Amino acid sequence: MTRRFPDATTVQMLTLTLLGAGLGVLRAARGENAGLFPLLAWVPALLLPTLLLAWAAYWLAGRSPRAGRWGGAAAGLAAGVFSFAALQPEYQASGLHPGIYALLGWVLPLGPVFLLGALVGSLSDRLARLRSPRDP
Repeated sequence: MTRRFPDATTVQMLTLTLLGAGLGVLRAARGENAGLFPLLAWVPALLLPTLLLAWAAYWLAGRSPRAGRWGGAAAGLAAGVFSFAALQPEYQASGLHPGIYALLGWVLPLGPVFLLGALVGSLSDRLARLRSPRDP
């Protein structure tokens, strides 16, 4: 059986990121009369780091399914939270600009979160293999 891209982890990651970005756009447009369309232009840029890490999760899932799922879930959740925060006016001036996040978001902040999730998933995968009865 061959795996297909996108898999469930990829869809989950993109859904969490889109949800965070969508809620961020709605909140920022409602609070500041900045306009909806200039804010919507940032959404594809906010998805770029998630797409790179979705590919990494897909590749990792071929070696350790739980590591890919945990890493993907952690990165997707972090991307959703960051996408929500990055679009808020109070963070625009002092925080990480969405354009820089689009270029380097997969390194910081999402990379360490992805690696931590993948490590937890990998340990969980190894524990599950140790507990399962071995075939003779």
